[in-house]
Amino acid sequence: MVRTPNKPACLAICRPRNACQRRTPCARSGNTSIPRLTTLSSQLATLYARTGRPSIAPEKLLRALLLQVLSSLRSERLLMEELQYNLLFRWFVGLDLDAPV
Repeated sequence: MVRTPNKPACLAICRPRNACQRRTPCARSGNTSIPRLTTLSSQLATLYARTGRPSIAPEKLLRALLLQVLSSLRSERLLMEELQYNLLFRWFVGLDLDAPV
C-alpha cells in the first residue's frame, strides 16, 4: 500500500475479492462506472441553496441507500454505523478512510 501524508491508503486494495459489493454493476469497472450517477451532481447543482451547510452528493447518497437495501439494514442509523467502520461500505459509497460520515 502506498501512503501519503494526506491519504492513508487506497480502499480498493483493502476490499476482499469475493465481496458482494464487487459484483454489482457500479463496482465492476471501478467506483464511477455508471455515468448517470456521476453526472447527477452537476444536473442537480442548480436546485441547491447557495447558503447553509453543503449537501450530500446525490450519487453517494444513492450508493449508500443501495447498500442499505442489499445488506438488509433496518434503518439509516444502522447504515451510518456500518459506514463508520466497514471499509467495504466506505469504498462502495466513495468515501475516503478519513472522510466524515
